[in-house]
Amino acid sequence: MADLSMKQFKKAVGYGQRVNKFYIRFPETFAGDNGILSYLVQSTSIPTKGMGVVTLPWQGVVTRIPGDPEVSGSWNVTFRVDAKNEVYKSIWSWLLSICDSLTNSRAALEDVIKEIDAQLLDVNLSPVSTFKILDVFVTEVGEVTMDYESENTIATWNATFAYSDIAYNFS
Repeated sequence: MADLSMKQFKKAVGYGQRVNKFYIRFPETFAGDNGILSYLVQSTSIPTKGMGVVTLPWQGVVTRIPGDPEVSGSWNVTFRVDAKNEVYKSIWSWLLSICDSLTNSRAALEDVIKEIDAQLLDVNLSPVSTFKILDVFVTEVGEVTMDYESENTIATWNATFAYSDIAYNFS
């Protein structure tokens, strides 16, 4: 019979993965964010990766087999606005380098597509899992909401990124 005691439960869970213990490592971006970009991430999630399903009907019976790998292709990050707005300017510069509609200029593809590391950390801030988000580029820089009635609050904004795949480091 299974041991369903609280002691066994605590042993299985340990400290658990805390939702506030993560680190997103961004590459150097275009405006030179002075290395603060990763520290101003307020929230995000590990992007989705899944497996497609092939449906095979055969003589009135339907079976399923694994299909092709699938990714949602969209990843959202909420950033805090720093005192000099460096992070916002940095991501804007990244977006404009892809295609500046005012000048009709584009950077080389290899200059705008990046890799980003996402790490889940334990309670001692040591990495327990590392995800590499591949072929990332920014697709949208969101609005910064301003409100005279809000006090003791740091402004935030969202950025949306596209990606082609995600790799998990099992070590």
